[in-house]
Amino acid sequence: MKNLFKSTLRAFGVIFTSWALLLASCTTDPDDIQPTPEPEPEPEPEPTEVVLTASAETTRTSLSNDSDVLWSKNDVIRIFGSEDYEDFTLLSGANTSVAEFKGYLPDTKSNYVACYPRDMWNADDRFVTEGEQRYKRGSFANNTNPMVATFDIDETELLFKNLFGVLKLQLTGSGTIDNIVVSNSEAQLVGEFVVDGDTLAVTAVDGEKNLTISDVDVTLGSEAESFYIVLPPATYKNITVTVNCTDGTVVTREAQLDIELARNEVLPLAPIEIDATPEQYLVSATLNEAECAWNRATLDITYSEECVEAYIGAVTTEYLEQLREQYSEYYSDVEIFMSAIAQSNLDFVSSLTQLVVPDRENTIILCGYDVNGNAELSYLTYTPVSEFSDAYSVDIIATPSCYDATIELQFTGDVKRLYYVVFYGDFVDDLRDTDLLLYNMYSRTPEILEEGQSSLVYKPSGLDSATSYTVVVVLEGADGKLATNVALFTTLEYERSDAYISAQLWDVTANSLKVSISGGDYAYYKYELIDLPTDYIMEYIRDWEESVDKQVADTTTSTELTFDHLRPQNEYTLVLLPYDENDIHGEAFVICCMTAAIGYEVESPEYYSFVGEWQISFYDEKNEFYDKQYSVTVEAETVGATYIVKGLSLGRADDDSLRAYFIDNEFCLIAGEAITDAHMSAFPEIESGALMLVDDNGYWADSGYIAGSISNGEMAFRSSIAQNDWFALVYYDEYGNRLGYFSPSFKNSVWTKVGTTSPGATTESFSEGSAVDAGWN
Repeated sequence: MKNLFKSTLRAFGVIFTSWALLLASCTTDPDDIQPTPEPEPEPEPEPTEVVLTASAETTRTSLSNDSDVLWSKNDVIRIFGSEDYEDFTLLSGANTSVAEFKGYLPDTKSNYVACYPRDMWNADDRFVTEGEQRYKRGSFANNTNPMVATFDIDETELLFKNLFGVLKLQLTGSGTIDNIVVSNSEAQLVGEFVVDGDTLAVTAVDGEKNLTISDVDVTLGSEAESFYIVLPPATYKNITVTVNCTDGTVVTREAQLDIELARNEVLPLAPIEIDATPEQYLVSATLNEAECAWNRATLDITYSEECVEAYIGAVTTEYLEQLREQYSEYYSDVEIFMSAIAQSNLDFVSSLTQLVVPDRENTIILCGYDVNGNAELSYLTYTPVSEFSDAYSVDIIATPSCYDATIELQFTGDVKRLYYVVFYGDFVDDLRDTDLLLYNMYSRTPEILEEGQSSLVYKPSGLDSATSYTVVVVLEGADGKLATNVALFTTLEYERSDAYISAQLWDVTANSLKVSISGGDYAYYKYELIDLPTDYIMEYIRDWEESVDKQVADTTTSTELTFDHLRPQNEYTLVLLPYDENDIHGEAFVICCMTAAIGYEVESPEYYSFVGEWQISFYDEKNEFYDKQYSVTVEAETVGATYIVKGLSLGRADDDSLRAYFIDNEFCLIAGEAITDAHMSAFPEIESGALMLVDDNGYWADSGYIAGSISNGEMAFRSSIAQNDWFALVYYDEYGNRLGYFSPSFKNSVWTKVGTTSPGATTESFSEGSAVDAGWN
């Protein structure tokens, strides 16, 4: 309309000028007339892209555990003007209470009306809801909660108001649910509605009186499962809940009282008991007792059609009960199984052998997952019995050298399996207790012997010189009965070569060390920078010297070494080990040092780009994806040098603050950085914690780093070691023993920066009403 009005004025101006020239020609000498240039047309104004800050009454477009709702990353809002509308897309703030949307405002004569979700609305006072809502655990599905906000042309902050309420249906009992249908005798549940922009009152226009919650696939139990259903505010009479189970069972319950649902309210209903035929376990097993033995249970495995992944593990029943007693208040049996019990992937085999502890009751646990990620456990118990026989015996003949030994085992009887191992130290007296011996040997890999074989020779390598070792052997005969023996040997003392090396520090900063090789007589050397104080280093060096294959070797004659991304004011020990041309090493050269204190660095925009709140997405160690469900806060500490990071324990630790570093314009998390206070009420044995790098085989690294850089509001990480592409917080007891890390850990993580919010934007949560007992029949 504005553009049409401007075009009309321009046309009228041209006509007026022509008449003026005609009149002038009647009174003026033509030679005196000067032609008047026609004015240039005004350019059309370019539309301006606008950024709007939007907050919801709740905090999301689907419900959270606190009756809040967060914006989702693909959300779009529709802005209505006087005669038209425009769609605005999410710019920032996914999974937060306040988000920014960008787009072009339509023309308007009065206020704008913003509507969500976009696809429901074709007018600013009229919307249509679908007859099906997909099940979402602990929430309602995205794009099911209609909201509106009004604002004028000078405003950029929107406060969305909820138009519907949420019915919280709670079910207990048995059976696996396929879908749930909710219906009533009078009020319209889905279809077309009109909203009064002033009062937010919703009036039904045309639609249905039933709604389906689809794709449920939840198995009921004694604990109530919650289902959140977005419905128009109304008084519902004769409301009926029909539960359709995956095995074809249909269970119907009808309320005996009216249910009144208000706008912006979560209304819980008293639990409804559903009795249905339970389906087959996702995965289960039976014992093949004829094939079981003193340390193994042979199982036949059965899978349901719904099972897409399955795991197995076993622990003593006593230990399982201890885990439950300690953790069941905070974690489900599935979480305890996947986090605290060693398990392996079944890969849909029909039978397998599971290791079990001899002479104790064992609980074998099978965990199945369906396509929606729902997990289910099944159990069976087995107590293997160890029996011994005089028909079997074994002699141990050990011939040691410096770093290895030749062990010959000579045995009698029809031996089928032979278990053997070399333990560091003198444990002969302890292992004469057969119960302790079998406990230490049950999980060893056996040597399967050929018929008639009466001896076996093996050569353990990588031993320490001048050190005692205990050889342990267990024989298993054809009848499953056992014989054992233990023996002690001591390795010879090692004679080192004349190779030597010397070095000196020449540059020390807060995050780096530089060392120059100043002399020596060697063919090559290897080295390692060890994050250990000097009090412990000499014992470590002895092990380090003799585990050549586990260390980084430098086969060149480099004269300068640089170590970066170190922790400030931290003790480090550099060990250099020279080798002669025969690959025999000489004396280790050791440099002990401490990195410098952190100093104030140059202030830069890059430093501050990492400060703020981040939503994180990642895979955990079981390769399960977590899509930006958690937030981490990065606070400035020493400007230009360090940060304090909070949130990496995902709420587990009392205070999980730890330090990160700004190095070479990157955000660096360095392995070994301690957590401020790792204590957890659920795990009282935890005394401390630290950040560790983890490789794809699950091994922890005490040193190294991951460095993050920002692109388009997202931070992705690279690792100092290719295999260490993820990290975890590792916990320790008061004696320094590692207790492990707790799922989820952060594999291939991406951090998304939370958008800056305007100070005037506010939020309002759904209020939860008192539970209603509708007298289900």
